[in-house]
Amino acid sequence: MTTLRPTLIDAADGLAANSAVDADSWWLSARLHDHEKVFWVKIHAMEMSGACLSTVALLREPDGHTDGKHAIEVKDSVTVSADSLDVKTSVLSLSGDLDRLEMSGATDTASIRLSLRREGPVLYNGGAGVFPFFGGTTGQYALPGLATSGTITVEGPHTRSADAPGSTASGSPEPPRCRGSPGSGSISARAGI
Repeated sequence: MTTLRPTLIDAADGLAANSAVDADSWWLSARLHDHEKVFWVKIHAMEMSGACLSTVALLREPDGHTDGKHAIEVKDSVTVSADSLDVKTSVLSLSGDLDRLEMSGATDTASIRLSLRREGPVLYNGGAGVFPFFGGTTGQYALPGLATSGTITVEGPHTRSADAPGSTASGSPEPPRCRGSPGSGSISARAGI
């Protein structure tokens, strides 16, 4: 019996949309800190079957505030580049390369703007980045070590904006708490896509 060995995918080229595959998907999940608040963020875009599905979700601790927005749009009404990572929908925007990424998104009560810088190696899923999946093959990899800075603005009775120009995460599993004045603060995080 011949065993097929998967080959590594080109992570840099793999960021752009690929019309030869059934679906392209880009997503971020992150735990971000601002003073006493912790924000859990998910930004996800998926292109498939002539449509683009996008999701922005936010959970704020300790008060449990949650918000999310989901959109399904025809491919002609969004930007999805085949040359580089550049995805723009009605609720989110993703752009950049393996070393630096920009992501933003909005819900009805919050806006998120993040800059991410890769600090660690690319993690190829399945060991090689290509593996059997639902009768075919898929290519997947992750960027688990990203220093993150940016702004999250949450509207409500007390609008709070957290801004972190130049803030980066430490190498420790738990990012440091950041200091700031009332109404503003720093976001520091370990994030992965």
